Amino acid sequence: MITYAEMEDEDERNRKDDEDKLLDELAAQGMHKNLSFFAFTATPKGKTLQLFGQKDTEGIYRPFHIYSMRQAIEEHFILDVLQNYMTYKMYYKIAKIIEDNPEFDTTAGSKAIVNYETLHPHNISQKTAIMLEHFMNVTRHKIGGRAKAMVVTPSRLHAVRYVQEFKRQIKEKGLNDLEVLVAFSGEVKDNDDVFIEEGMNKDKEGKTIKEKALPETFHTDDYGILVVAEKYQTGFDEPLLHTMFVDKKLSGVKAVQTLSRLNRTTRGKVDTFVLDFVNSAEDIKASFEPFYEETVLLEETDPNVVYDMKNTLDDFRVYQKSEVDKFADIFYQSENQSAGDLGKLQGQLRPAVDRYEVLEVEKQDIFKSTLASFNRVYAYITQVCRLFDKDIHRFSIYSKFLYTMLPKGHGGEKINIDDKVLLEYYKLEKDFEGPIELESTEGGYTPISGDSGHREPKKDPLTVIIDKINEKYGTHFTEMDKVLVQMENDYANQEKWQSYAKNNDRATFMLLFEKDFPNMAADRYEQNDQFFRKLFDDPDMMKQVMETVGSVLYERLKKKYIFDPKSGVIEEATPETYVEDTYLTKK
Repeated sequence: MITYAEMEDEDERNRKDDEDKLLDELAAQGMHKNLSFFAFTATPKGKTLQLFGQKDTEGIYRPFHIYSMRQAIEEHFILDVLQNYMTYKMYYKIAKIIEDNPEFDTTAGSKAIVNYETLHPHNISQKTAIMLEHFMNVTRHKIGGRAKAMVVTPSRLHAVRYVQEFKRQIKEKGLNDLEVLVAFSGEVKDNDDVFIEEGMNKDKEGKTIKEKALPETFHTDDYGILVVAEKYQTGFDEPLLHTMFVDKKLSGVKAVQTLSRLNRTTRGKVDTFVLDFVNSAEDIKASFEPFYEETVLLEETDPNVVYDMKNTLDDFRVYQKSEVDKFADIFYQSENQSAGDLGKLQGQLRPAVDRYEVLEVEKQDIFKSTLASFNRVYAYITQVCRLFDKDIHRFSIYSKFLYTMLPKGHGGEKINIDDKVLLEYYKLEKDFEGPIELESTEGGYTPISGDSGHREPKKDPLTVIIDKINEKYGTHFTEMDKVLVQMENDYANQEKWQSYAKNNDRATFMLLFEKDFPNMAADRYEQNDQFFRKLFDDPDMMKQVMETVGSVLYERLKKKYIFDPKSGVIEEATPETYVEDTYLTKK
């Protein structure tokens, strides 16, 4: 028989065991003299320098040894990826095609319009043609005819669209000795179609190329171009990679890591080339210079930033100290955890989740982002110094689990802009060509702060958002810049061409289109005489324009769209307006 005194002794031993667990974790924090850690990297971040660097007399953290980018280039260990750099600037103008003028979140609306333009078939077709021309005329003749190219895209959907366009142009140009591969993670939904990497990558016999086999397959002479979305932008080692086509915003460490995929040396490789549609030469220069000779951390991170973040979180009154303490007691209890204990832990988190869900969206945003920052910074701080604060450590355990329990997102506005705007003008113009020269720079990383930021939501009418976009990306357009879009619309508004697209495959549609195109071009001659004079005098230009306009037009008309000739409005057909495979104007 167990006496009451014995039960009290057992409880006291359990409490001591719980306390011992907590103290052991606190004792493990910070640097330890009996342990040495070494990091080898070409692109050290501030955290890396504080963890692995050496602190000098001025309090600056420096690498314990440097083999700089500059030295590596001078000793021919790597190639200088900035010696042959070309940038293009993209200009365009967007027009509203609906009568209403709805209001949208300004930032979300702007992103939606930019996304609409970058995914527009005309944009992808034009850039693909430029990349393909450069690859065929320059890249493929490098490294003894074995050189390869990578296309860096801003999203997985962009990667899918680009690889489809590459394959289409390769087939139409009869480039039978060129194959393209794609690399992205997960599934991508494009309208009603779902794509995965392995489903899009096939060898010449039609067999699936497995994900793990992709790097080795790309290395063979059968494949020349690899289209990527995030994947392979770091850690990918392919010495035959000579050219990179960039259609994604890059900055800082990410820019250096991505472009450095080209710097590997191999027999016969004497240079590299970058064609950048998005970043300026000045942007890339600013990203590379901190890593050119020596990267330093100007001062160590103040451990008190975790308390600053904790105070910010406390002000929201989402959780109570009693809930945090009870959670920690259950988490550190001496006996083995059971399924029932997991339920108890969730029970301690549930009140905080409920309070979070009734906060205003703006406050949810600040709380969640600050909580995520706290979790990251606390994990980092406790690697470099020992806080020995039981309360903050108990909260750190609670906060990690709380973050996983918070709802994903906050139901922000999802904007579909495709049926509300139209690409009116489009122009690609070479902006820079030559080497980007790097210079020694002073300065370095600044320490982590405990600040939390938030963007106050603002709404604007669609016309205002469009005007801001057009001001940013616009230029002095001529009718020549509008002509391709004009020709697309000339055909798109004709019912017979809508029917041709719907009822025929691409090859048949293109035969009909190429037969009719010169007649339509002649009709437009008076409006754009300079452009069309050149068009009729240059057979190669005529062929390129026909392929571009015809392909974009086919994809556009293949969708069930209706066109109102009076207003010029393009709308997706509904069961009421799309009857028995016949396109009707909306009544």
